[in-house]
Amino acid sequence: MPASMSSTTKSQAHRFLRSQYNARPLPSFSAAATSSTSPSAQPTGPSSGGGDRPILRLQKSVVAEGQGGLVLGRETTESLRNLRNLLSQDYLDVNLTLFPSIRLLNIDPPVLVIDDFLNADLCERLIQDTTESGQLQQSRVGGDDNMDDARTSRTLTLTAGKFEEHPAKVEAQRQVAQLLPELKHLPADPLRYQRPTKPGTYAFELPQVAHYKKGDYFRLHEDAFPYAVASEQKSYQRRATLLVYLNDVEGGGATTFHHVELAVKPKAGMALLFFPSFRNGRPDPRTLHEAEEPTDGDKYIMQLWIAGAVDKNAVPATPVASTPAQTKPKVKTTPAKKKKKTAAPKRGFGV
Repeated sequence: MPASMSSTTKSQAHRFLRSQYNARPLPSFSAAATSSTSPSAQPTGPSSGGGDRPILRLQKSVVAEGQGGLVLGRETTESLRNLRNLLSQDYLDVNLTLFPSIRLLNIDPPVLVIDDFLNADLCERLIQDTTESGQLQQSRVGGDDNMDDARTSRTLTLTAGKFEEHPAKVEAQRQVAQLLPELKHLPADPLRYQRPTKPGTYAFELPQVAHYKKGDYFRLHEDAFPYAVASEQKSYQRRATLLVYLNDVEGGGATTFHHVELAVKPKAGMALLFFPSFRNGRPDPRTLHEAEEPTDGDKYIMQLWIAGAVDKNAVPATPVASTPAQTKPKVKTTPAKKKKKTAAPKRGFGV
């Protein structure tokens, strides 16, 4: 699917999806964070950030705690074409018919889940090998100073020994490469990280397993790097996040999107896919999310980030001060669905 589309076609896709699913638009990112929904709000085109772009949500009756959503295999050809146009133009192309179980939880920013992405045997084996390795370390957070209390999980990077070519890691990366057709430009050996530097090239960052004990958390954060970091220091941006839940969690442990007001409950083998940044490399602050505390048992996830080279000619090198992509998200300690006051703003991202 081509990555280019006229603004007219793009607007038509947005209007079609809104009409087809009676989607609830929020007027803009900045307004959505502070005011009530305006039913008359009109979607706008992509921006250098997410500041003038609405959140386009499915009706809450369709999405129930991240376990509902639209089963895309049951949708019309026209619906799939418009959704894929949106994804291809502004984020990454997605093969929406590859998995019969793929479900759409939010239209824009796009949030999708895939049941049975990994089978139970691979999930259990990865958990067992991780715990028996004795190599789990305190998870780190990049970004602002004083973020030590933002994340209490432990992490293992899947790079050495049995993890270098662990079957769960190999299978997950194989499936992601099929799900996202643009990853045909991966390095010759996708299991070994090579920084993407040429526009249009991609790479898997080093996959990780994160372990959350009862009461552990990762407070509100964005997966994308601030644009200055992505363009000037790293020369790449996180273009997609795919989380694979390795076990069921009976209580708590949801992945909660703050601005979208969406909570995804962990389910063994299920993958969660979203896009931390736009195609032009600018972060999408609407994907601000957190890992809530498990209240009953442990939680294990595998994290895969897809890195894409930043084309510095695509957007100005100087950040646009007025866009929320350059403002600091608020860090809060309560689930996003509870409308309570937030703490002082900070910015952090997983590393």
